[in-house]
Amino acid sequence: MCVSIAGCRWYFRHASVHGPYAVPNYRSLHQQVIPRGGGIVVAVAVLAGLAATLWTGEVLLPQLGMLLAGGAAMAIAGFADDRLDIAPRFRLALQIVAAGSLPLASGMVPRIDLGFAVLEPGWVVCLISFPAVVWFYNLFNFVDGTDGMAAAATVFLSATMGVVLWLKGQGDMALVLGLLAAASAVFLRHNWPPARMFMGDAGTSFIAYTLSVVMWFSTARDASMLWLWLVTGTAYFSDTTTTTFTRLLTVPNWHAAHRSHAYQNLARIWNSHGRILGTVLAINFLWVLPWVVVVFRQPDHAVMLTLIAYAPVVLVCYRFGPRFENK
Repeated sequence: MCVSIAGCRWYFRHASVHGPYAVPNYRSLHQQVIPRGGGIVVAVAVLAGLAATLWTGEVLLPQLGMLLAGGAAMAIAGFADDRLDIAPRFRLALQIVAAGSLPLASGMVPRIDLGFAVLEPGWVVCLISFPAVVWFYNLFNFVDGTDGMAAAATVFLSATMGVVLWLKGQGDMALVLGLLAAASAVFLRHNWPPARMFMGDAGTSFIAYTLSVVMWFSTARDASMLWLWLVTGTAYFSDTTTTTFTRLLTVPNWHAAHRSHAYQNLARIWNSHGRILGTVLAINFLWVLPWVVVVFRQPDHAVMLTLIAYAPVVLVCYRFGPRFENK
């Protein structure tokens, strides 16, 4: 946490003078030039914490090498994008490589428990998991559309699932999420509405990769973890996925850059980043968190419980998503 505190202060002073900057455009919801790329501090703080566990030998984490190498690569590539605005096709290529590295480097493929059937590790699971991981990288980038949203999402997801993993006996994975939650909480102070600094691709790329690694290994160890991850991310998975499918069916150039997520539309209509962030946090603590507890205690009914948790949130996202963009 000390690394994150000192790093955020230094980076804000440096980036305020030297950039990179987020310049307002037709997609943005801010009106002034703001330093971006501050998420690189989160990456450095987490990687430093992981390296410290390797140095002291206090925690045996077989996946530590993958987290250090892959996380550093994603953070550097993301920061380069913040500086140079790399073409989307190159970012997608890196995401594909990162997703492919999970089974290749680890030799592990998770089991997928569908409730009515369990898919054992094999080519079918790989065909499902590979595009899902690539989608998650983009999904997390979509979350970073209003002040504080991506950082708050990281804190909530990491803290909640860190506790779940600790209770499940996966202390090594819980440690990674604890470091991520602490570093992101420090950054959130600078990103809280009105934001003084943006996370940028340096942060979202690193965070998405780190979360995907923890999701992959925790689910490979315990298939029931899949539904706990899905329930914990209800607010974020619902918005990004519902928006994408709605645009796919209703917008000719559906894959073009846009700002039509439900939370972005409401932030624009309400003219308040703080109000929409508070609304999403309320959903997380008052609706999502109780369902996480229920799914944790009732794993045999995880599929049905997850669908119930998602249903009203998906409806809200559909109501205020792309169809609401021009209102």
